[in-house]
Amino acid sequence: TNTYTTEYVDNKYIVKNGDILVGMDGDFHMCRWAGEDAYLVQRVSRFRPKDSINPYFLFWALNKHIKYFNAIIIGTTVAHLGKSHLKTVDLLIPKKEIMEKASKILNPLYYQEIDHRMKDRILEHIRDYLLSRLISGEIDVSEVNINSSGDYS
Repeated sequence: TNTYTTEYVDNKYIVKNGDILVGMDGDFHMCRWAGEDAYLVQRVSRFRPKDSINPYFLFWALNKHIKYFNAIIIGTTVAHLGKSHLKTVDLLIPKKEIMEKASKILNPLYYQEIDHRMKDRILEHIRDYLLSRLISGEIDVSEVNINSSGDYS
């Protein structure tokens, strides 16, 4: 979003990189947040792993339940996922030793994915910025020579 504010908001309403978000209206879409800190809005649930729980584990453990709710909850105009639905979810958690071994491998991958998605967003902004200037003629590339191998001079 391009909406910014200097308003103070309690930390419990801040979405951070790696947070798992679930839309609670219409299609209950799940995602892993990758961007600047943002405000949690109504009708979006945020999940964060506690203790030694791996974020990948939490995401995929929740995913099957969210897909199930998406299939069974029907609204007259828009389906709504509620707190009462989420309270019915039970997750089987592996033994601590198993989770720790998995976390050593999966945690770096999880946050590397978030980092790559953030870098992709920056590259998209740069592309859009340059493309608009190229199209408008603000940037002149008439003197740039590009050969068939993609090299330029």
